[in-house]
Amino acid sequence: MSQVRKGPWKAEEDEVLINHVKKYGPRDWTSIRSKGLLQRTGKSCRLRWVNKLRPNLKNGCKFTAEEERVVIELQAQFGNKWAKIATFLPGRTDNDVKNFWSSRQKRLARILQNSGTPSSSSKSLKLKKAMGLS
Repeated sequence: MSQVRKGPWKAEEDEVLINHVKKYGPRDWTSIRSKGLLQRTGKSCRLRWVNKLRPNLKNGCKFTAEEERVVIELQAQFGNKWAKIATFLPGRTDNDVKNFWSSRQKRLARILQNSGTPSSSSKSLKLKKAMGLS
């Protein structure tokens, strides 16, 4: 068997992967290589499907208020278990959830840092309460 292919995926490879999933479902990723369909690892195939090719993906759209609420609650419950949290959000990947959380934390830190002036302390307190920080 030839070497494992690395680097960017070609449209033809995506098509082979999509057809495999249509026929066998999203599982048994290593069989794709062993059957000679693609020169990619099973892990690479799984990640390509999960993060780019799944039909229900919500790539590039903002999180809804409900999704934000779910992430905040589940992060409090599970910590930074992004893959576990993503299972509660159809169409979202663990990376989407992690990036949302990270952006939210940075935004909150900026807001709290900028609200250190005396005139905005009541605004800061309201914000902390709204975000569940106090």
